[in-house]
Amino acid sequence: MLYTKNMMLRQIKQILLLEYQLELRNKNLINNVFAYILGVLFVIYLSVGVIEDMAVWTAVLWVMMVFTSIFALGSTFDNFKGDKKHYWKFVVQPEALIISKLIYNTFVLLIFTSFLLLMYFLFFTIP
Repeated sequence: MLYTKNMMLRQIKQILLLEYQLELRNKNLINNVFAYILGVLFVIYLSVGVIEDMAVWTAVLWVMMVFTSIFALGSTFDNFKGDKKHYWKFVVQPEALIISKLIYNTFVLLIFTSFLLLMYFLFFTIP
């Protein structure tokens, strides 16, 4: 089957819309990530208190970002298990699926990172 660029863009748009709708239906991931961010920041705040060294402040921020990203994106391809994986293989191009997942995950990570930075600045002052 010959795919055109326009067809691929339509598939990417449809997959992005589907991901967004699935995320709205199942709000567990969003709520879990926000609770995770707040919980870990609170534990760090109670255990460390005020961070006075800029290197430590930056390192803690990056570690939080990495673990938040892993936690948030760990279930990215969970809805493509079993028979659904074979269904998607015949319905859309693999490139369209991967590109749409990358775009969607980038957007999700921007939201979570923005929330993390906001909460981080509220809990800890910049040294």
